[in-house]
Amino acid sequence: MSVVKHMMRLYAHQSEAIRDLEQCRVNPDFTSVFRDDLEFFIPQLGSFYLKGDYEHPDAIANLVVLAASTSFYFSHRVWFFFQSTMF
Repeated sequence: MSVVKHMMRLYAHQSEAIRDLEQCRVNPDFTSVFRDDLEFFIPQLGSFYLKGDYEHPDAIANLVVLAASTSFYFSHRVWFFFQSTMF
C-alpha cells in the first residue's frame, strides 16, 4: 500500500495507520517517477501532528523521530518544517 493511502487512513484517525507508516520508505527512490516516501509527506505529517486532534500525538512524534534517526535529510526537512511554523 502506498504512503498516500496510509496518510489518508491517518487523517481518518485509524489507529493502525501509524504502524503501517513505520513500514514505508523514508527517503525518495530516484528510479521511480512518483514520490512514495515519507520525506515527501513531511508537511502533511507535521501539520497533522500540530492540528490534527489525534488521540495519540506521541505516536506521530515517535514515527517522526524514528524516521529522522534513520535519515539525515529527513531530519533536516522536519527541522526546517517546524522552524517555518514557528515564525
